[in-house]
Amino acid sequence: VLITGVTVMSSQLLASQVPSIGFAPRSFPRDPIAINQFAEHMLIGQILQPLTDTDQLGNVIPSVASKWYFEEEGRRITFEIDQSIKFSNGKNINSKDVKYTLERHIKNKSQSSAFFRTVLNIETPSEYKIVFHLKHADVSLIKVLSRDHLGIVPDGWEFNDKSNSPYIGSGAYNLQKEDGKWFLEANTYFKNRDSVSIKKAELIYYTDDSYTVDFNSFPDIVPLITKKNFDEYKKLQPEKASSCSTAEEM
Repeated sequence: VLITGVTVMSSQLLASQVPSIGFAPRSFPRDPIAINQFAEHMLIGQILQPLTDTDQLGNVIPSVASKWYFEEEGRRITFEIDQSIKFSNGKNINSKDVKYTLERHIKNKSQSSAFFRTVLNIETPSEYKIVFHLKHADVSLIKVLSRDHLGIVPDGWEFNDKSNSPYIGSGAYNLQKEDGKWFLEANTYFKNRDSVSIKKAELIYYTDDSYTVDFNSFPDIVPLITKKNFDEYKKLQPEKASSCSTAEEM
């Protein structure tokens, strides 16, 4: 079953009503402007939606922005915001939210801030229209705006690390803390909510005391391995050790 980038084995879903989708990095959750790991990008992408998105072939497609067009020989890009997209608190996303989000990354020198070197300024001529004025034509900016941690947050929003629900986004899920555990719960205001078949999933962290396998065996490119696959991997460790020992003796 594939839900907006998170893979969960079908057999696992049958075994539990609340599947585990981890493993999540110890740094998560934190302010999107501080995010710099692939695993964090994967997770925040379930909660926030960026201005644009990409399909499986890498083509830029609409997301929070329903359309865009170029003027002044590419030095001016106008985005029209999809007026049907709402935050998890039920409020529509508007141009001020987009401007606030992106300028927050630029001001705080986030991982994505260097990609905005060609941006002179961002203006909001209307509630659902946002305009980028550039030093020179920069088509790559359309792709940059699809980065997960550039997901749009409300105007004036600030990250609160004490909150049990630290994010307000428009993605498929909300992040909720219950009894010391973090869960992704389906966002009832998500535009394509009918496509989300997994309604709730628990995040399993690298620091979970019940797992003692050497995590260096897991490259960062597969941060969201399923619990079922991880448990199967653990069972193989003694066999691998035995096999290596036998080979050395021979």
